[in-house]
Amino acid sequence: MKRELILLAALAPLASAQSTLDSIGLIGYVFGALAIIYAWRTTSAQGGIEERIGKEKALLIRIRQEIVSEKQTLERLRRDIKDVSDDKLKSEMKKADEKPTKKEQAGLRNDYWNRIDEISGGKADPEVKKLTDERAEIQTMIEMTKAKYHTRAIDEKSFSNIIEDYQKRLIEIEAKLKKLSGGDNGS
Repeated sequence: MKRELILLAALAPLASAQSTLDSIGLIGYVFGALAIIYAWRTTSAQGGIEERIGKEKALLIRIRQEIVSEKQTLERLRRDIKDVSDDKLKSEMKKADEKPTKKEQAGLRNDYWNRIDEISGGKADPEVKKLTDERAEIQTMIEMTKAKYHTRAIDEKSFSNIIEDYQKRLIEIEAKLKKLSGGDNGS
């Protein structure tokens, strides 16, 4: 029995150490479980963050592609506008360099006198109308005479005489029109 008592005495510290180890082991298990839960939550939270980052990255890539596409469209439109504006500018400059035709010149003169007639009273005075028509007719005859001269249908001397007569008649008519419109009060 002595032996048993010695054995029990020797095992007593081990039994108390065993209970200490058991409580430390239990604490270790609890901390281990907490560490596993923490790691799982951190990993799942990171997975959610990584998923959101992936979605935002895909959105940014799509927006970048749209911006690049819009930029290409804008550049194409700028080139088209430049081409159109260059062509239009060239055609407008060409038109500006061209002299107006005789018909256009006669039309402008008639418009000028018609506006003067309107401004001078706004009424179609029969005498004014008659003089305006006569003036337009003489201007047409002058243009026809010039055309015939340029085609050598009439000689230079005849041309000068005819134009001189027409211009005298035009001056007379314009003086009468000016007098009728009140532009010349006897001076």
